[in-house]
Amino acid sequence: MGLEAFPKTSGNKGMQLSVPIAPTPASQVYAFALSLARYLSAANPKLFIATMSREARSGLIFVDFAQNLAARNTVTAYSVRGLEAPSVATPLTWEEVAALRPDTVLRTSPPRPSPGSPGTVTCGRRNSPPLRAHRCPTR
Repeated sequence: MGLEAFPKTSGNKGMQLSVPIAPTPASQVYAFALSLARYLSAANPKLFIATMSREARSGLIFVDFAQNLAARNTVTAYSVRGLEAPSVATPLTWEEVAALRPDTVLRTSPPRPSPGSPGTVTCGRRNSPPLRAHRCPTR
């Protein structure tokens, strides 16, 4: 298909893949996501499922095509989730994804360079405070 996906934690329980595309009507994006979910679950039924029922999808990767409905919200990278124990949606590398175990809980971020280390860029400025539960300083 020629699409490139970028993984990130959701900041809650799962992982999301973002695929940059040209501006497209939401109904077409949803139809594509539904078709892809059905294809993946038919081609690899021991790995993927496109059924929303929690009981049916136990132990499988749920391809949540409904996240592509126009009325749905998906948090962006580095968004703080409003949970009892705050967590952050964090971009992952494919190497980090490959290292995940099936029992990995994605509510926390993999280790990242500490703020102030060489090359660290946070809040759009080198060596500024890390992105956590605060606003980045305005410029």
